[in-house]
Amino acid sequence: MAKYNLDSKKLFIELVSLQQPEMVAIGGYAAFAGLLYLLTPLAVEEIVNVIAFGVFSQPLISLTIVLMVGYLIAGSMRIAQEYAAELVQQRLFTHFAFVFANKLQKIPKEKFSLRYLSFFLRFQAYKRVILS
Repeated sequence: MAKYNLDSKKLFIELVSLQQPEMVAIGGYAAFAGLLYLLTPLAVEEIVNVIAFGVFSQPLISLTIVLMVGYLIAGSMRIAQEYAAELVQQRLFTHFAFVFANKLQKIPKEKFSLRYLSFFLRFQAYKRVILS
């Protein structure tokens, strides 16, 4: 009697390890964007100090421009992070669908149960948790 083991956690870890460069890029984008968002409290504090001391010339304009550029770069990092995450999701879903279809073909009709379909849904839940 053959055992038809569909371990979703093991398969998911294997598939994510294939996407390791993209996962590292997602983490890098998030870290860099986080560092840029730390610029906000410092710049706002300095802008308030400049206004409080009555200096309204070059420092105020330059700090505002630095803050805007920082937000533009952080926003672009966020977009790149979302793009990379979507790419990983598409690759994982495609690869998993092929693996699942291949394993599903090998299961005899008499041994088929609905738990194999719940395996596919569990994988979708893991994917959403990991990539969000």
